[in-house]
Amino acid sequence: MMEKKQIVAQLLAAKKASGKIYDQLAKALGLCNVYVAQLFRLQVQLKKETEANLVTPVPGLTGNLLEVPK
Repeated sequence: MMEKKQIVAQLLAAKKASGKIYDQLAKALGLCNVYVAQLFRLQVQLKKETEANLVTPVPGLTGNLLEVPK
């Protein structure tokens, strides 16, 4: 199993590759930008209803990153 630091690095790399900033992602998801930033740092739990919407603006998020126990 990957270390938390490795997972966070991959999550942030996927976000960067999407070209989106936290404000853009928050607006697309209807969420607060702070909450979205915490999602990418594994500081809050990703809800199933948010998961499907997050993959659209950040296509680099793979199933293994989304299924990490938080």
